[in-house]
Amino acid sequence: MKRSQEKAYKRNRLSKKSTDEPKKINIKPSGDDFMDQCMETAEKLWVDLKKRIRETPEFVDVSDEDKLKIYQNNEFKDFYTSYPIVCRYAICMGQYSGKAFKRFLQKFKIMQNKTRAASKETKMDEWIKCQASYIKFLYQAYSRKSHSEREAQMVWQQAYNTLKQEFADFEKMHKDVEERLKKEEKYNKVEIVKEMTKRIANEEQSLSQTSTTQLVERLKIQVMKQRWKNMISQVKSDVEKIQPVCIGRGKVAVSG
Repeated sequence: MKRSQEKAYKRNRLSKKSTDEPKKINIKPSGDDFMDQCMETAEKLWVDLKKRIRETPEFVDVSDEDKLKIYQNNEFKDFYTSYPIVCRYAICMGQYSGKAFKRFLQKFKIMQNKTRAASKETKMDEWIKCQASYIKFLYQAYSRKSHSEREAQMVWQQAYNTLKQEFADFEKMHKDVEERLKKEEKYNKVEIVKEMTKRIANEEQSLSQTSTTQLVERLKIQVMKQRWKNMISQVKSDVEKIQPVCIGRGKVAVSG
């Protein structure tokens, strides 16, 4: 009797749960739900990768860059953007551990809470440390009990140093590109004005009264700047530099 009552109770609970819950829950994943979703996507990527290798063995000989491009542009592109180190180790080195990834996600969550009000530089450094931690966790997962904590920490330190240098190089390259684009933009503007002036002079192109006035004003400013530069250069070259002459201890006079 008791067993039949328990079964009836479970049936009622299940039926009530199915009727009470909405058919579609449209909320942004967070906490454990978000972690579960990340774990599920990582497993799907890992299964897809192994299937790809089985079905197309030549994939193994493809360059790392081309391998990454496949997953940067398919259904896993958002996951790759969020977790590039996890994906790179799986795709290029054939190494992935669900246990290591879960430890990484837990550490990443703690890091986010800790650096919520931190500076941009601090957040970036902590992010790099988290990526290095995943490499350490992966090393521990693959070496199982044969590793020592000292060895694992050495792996972390090497990964951290490498990633920090990579990001420093990337930042420098980004700044160099920005500077080059600014210079090119400035140069292109000057060339456009020259070309437009030439076309107008040759009656190949006409401008409205407003545009003509603006162009004349720009040319006036450009001429004044050039004259100023020429004058400064001429002063520097024509005016003789007066050399100081020492006439006694602690006293200086000038010639002329």
